[in-house]
Formats: sequence, C-alpha cells, structure tokens
Amino acid sequence: MNENYEDNKHELLRNFILKLVLIILFILLIVWVIPKATNKSYPDIDLSAIQGRIFSDNIELMKDAATNYFTTEHLPQNVGDQATLTLQDMYDQHLLTEVTDKNGEACSVSNSYVTLTKEDDEYLMKVNLQCGEEEDYVLVHMGCYNYCSTTAICEKSSTVDSYVDNYTSNRAGGNVGDNASSGSTSATKKIKKTTTKTTIYKKVITTVKHTITNIITDVTTDGTVDPDEPNAPSDTKDYLYEYMKTTQTTTYKWGPWSDWKTYVDADGIKDITCDPKDFTCLKEVQTKKEFEKVGTYTQYYKREREESQKLSSYTAKYCKSYNYVVYGSTIYYTTGSTSGYNSTSSGSWVKSGSVQTYTNPPADSATVRYVLVGADYDDCEDTCVTTPKFKYQKYVYKYSLKKAGTYHSSTDYDLDVTCSEVATKTIPVYATVKVYDVVEREEPAYAYVKYYRTRTRTLNTSSSSDVKWSYYNDRTLLDNGYVYTGRKKEK
Repeated sequence: MNENYEDNKHELLRNFILKLVLIILFILLIVWVIPKATNKSYPDIDLSAIQGRIFSDNIELMKDAATNYFTTEHLPQNVGDQATLTLQDMYDQHLLTEVTDKNGEACSVSNSYVTLTKEDDEYLMKVNLQCGEEEDYVLVHMGCYNYCSTTAICEKSSTVDSYVDNYTSNRAGGNVGDNASSGSTSATKKIKKTTTKTTIYKKVITTVKHTITNIITDVTTDGTVDPDEPNAPSDTKDYLYEYMKTTQTTTYKWGPWSDWKTYVDADGIKDITCDPKDFTCLKEVQTKKEFEKVGTYTQYYKREREESQKLSSYTAKYCKSYNYVVYGSTIYYTTGSTSGYNSTSSGSWVKSGSVQTYTNPPADSATVRYVLVGADYDDCEDTCVTTPKFKYQKYVYKYSLKKAGTYHSSTDYDLDVTCSEVATKTIPVYATVKVYDVVEREEPAYAYVKYYRTRTRTLNTSSSSDVKWSYYNDRTLLDNGYVYTGRKKEK
C-alpha cells in the first residue's frame, strides 16, 4: 500500500510540474498572441478602457472594504459627522492587500481614502483613489436598508447596478450618459470595442487563475500531494464546504467601590465614567465635596467701654493731712491711702456683689471699677452671629472721696479746702478712656473637603463559533469573517 501511495505521489508531482510548465508557456503565448489578434480584429480599440477598468476595479475594492469596515460602532452618529478611512488604514486592518495601478505601481496610501458622512436619512460615501498623477472619486448613497443582509449599511438599490459601469465608461470614453442621451453613436461604438477587449483580457485572466487554482488545490500546505483530496474546484458543484466564524464576546463585572479618600487639586484626580463598550477602560473614579469641620481656630470678640486710666500727675502744695486724686475735672481728697487707687488688686478696692452679664459693658467712675472676667456664649452655637454678652465683676473704692476743688490743668486748678498746714503733694490725674475689652474662645473651622473613590472591573472573554455549509468560494461568507475549516460533504 505504501508503495502504491509513493507511486501516486510521484505521479501527481510530475503532473503538477508538467501543468506548471504548460501554464507558463500558455501565459507567454497569450502575451504574444493577444496584442496581434486584437490589433487585427479591432484596429481602433482604445486601450485606455482596460486601464480605466483597473482604476474603477480598485475603487470598487476600496468601496467594498469600507462597507465591511463601517459596522454600527464605526458609523458617524450625528448629522454632519464624518468618518474617514485611508488606504493605509485598510492595509493596517487587513481589509485589503496592496492596490496597484495599471503600471503595477502602488497607489497613494494617504490621498486614497473613503469618507462617510451622516445625512438626514442616509449616509454619503466618497471613495477617492489617487494612483500617480491619476485621481478620481465616486459618490455612493448608503443606508441601513432592510435588504442589507450582511453589512450594517449598503447602497441604495437604485444605484447598485449602475454607478460602477457608468463610472468606468466615463473614464474610458468620456461622459457616456450625456453622449447617449444626445444620440451619439461614436460613444456607443467606443464602449462596445472597449467591452470586447476587456472581455478578452478578463477571459484570459480567469482561465489562468482557474487553472492555477486547480493545481494549488491538489497540493497541501507543506508542499506534498494529498492523494485523498480531489482536484478542487472542478467538482465544487457536487460538494458543500464547511465555513466557520469565531466570535469573541466580552462581558465584565464591576467590583465594589472603595472607601472615600481625601485629595487636593495637585493630585490631578478627575471623574472617570467608562463607556460600557470601551473595554480598555477598567477603572472608574467618582469625586465629591463636603462642607465639614476641619479643625479649630481662635475667635476674638470685642466690645467698647469707658475704663479708668491714670493719665499723668503733678505736684502742688496741698493740705498735709489729706491725700488727693484728680478724676476727670474734679479734685478729691481722702484720709485714706491713694497709693493703691490705680489697681483693683491693691487692697484699696473691694468686690461688690457677684459677676454680672452685660450686653453693653458699664463705664468706670471715680469710686467704681468693672473688671472683665469672661463672656456668656449661651446664645451662640459653633460660632456667634452677634457679639456675645460680656461678664464683669464690680469693685468699689473702700475709702471716702470728697470733692476738694476743680481741676483744669496742672497749673490751673481751684482748691476749696483750707487747712492749717500745707505740704508738697504728688497728685495723680485719672480719667475714663474708651477701650476695647476682648474675649476669645476656640471655635470649629469649616471648609470644603474633596473626596474620591474608585472601582475596577474584570473582563471575561468567551468565544463562540458559527458553522455554515455553502458552495466553494462563497464570497458573502468569506467577506463576513468566515473561513474554510477544510471539511466538505456531498450535496
């Protein structure tokens, strides 16, 4: 059995080599014969028709690739929005192999492009192709019609069959539509000749392609002949071929939100909300501001009142047996000591009653002093809307003061007391002066505090396969992502 297999293998290899040699000879023969035959049969054939057809076929390839690319998520959403797909983009996404012009030169990858513009009820596709100095474009009206079976959008049915042929004819022989409508027979004749020559070339290319396909089908990927595989596709009408499309489905699950944390502007933290369809976004961020207590500070409150203060003193000859003090414009004398008159803690002053609360602090006098001991915050909350009430302890002078005269200045005064003996006295001068009594307390400090929290999501990707059986080289399936599995069955 192995010997038979080896014999068959060598025989198939010989057949393959023989066929390959015949193909090469056949191609050389075609290259030599066709120009002569066509020049004899059609002396006035315009070769630009074939060149124009190559250009239009390239535009058709770009249009088909763009139609497959513009799935629902790639479509422009709002009226006036435009999406662009360059020829380079098509290469990068493996939508097309290299597009070349009539001379075999590569077409421009940047100036060849497809734009899709959203209009009111449809889309306008512009397919622009530049190959060397040759550049042109076509406009195609697209939409999401009920007869779009394999793509998100397709052409309007009224334009599907006509625009490519019209475009090719225009490139080959001018504006055929205008010439035909005016009854020009030369345009019609030119189209017929172009069609005939194009058909010849297409038949040659199709025959060579078909022959090569038959030979390649007989050879496995490692270069050996598989004796169990029939010579496809000569019998494709008797078989159904298995196609498979694998689709990846991605789902996600969000984790719990983290605890709120504080941040400052310098941290650069911003809100992030992921689009459910954007699987590159794996983390969301939420921020907020709260007005809250951030510490304490010392708050001061003050009230104005009149307080006794020593302004100056002077010397004069007064009665030796009395002590003197000036308060305001009045000269007082006393039998007691005036050395402690300046301070309520000197022993010359005594408390009078308990501490009292005053909305408006009282004023001192010659025989009464008020000493600030605190404030009443009962009407305040965290802070005081108005100044709190102040608390004072009242003191009275424990010695009797009697009026002795009128004081104008240290050199101008009237003394009404008479005595038998005088002496030089130092007399202090007091008066009430407006001052501010101040109280303080620690109060809470409030400010806006910025917080943020995060959460992440986990992606789960699963694959599903769809299997279809169809005839050989089903372009509808192949263009929609289906691939051959290598299996086939009889119809």
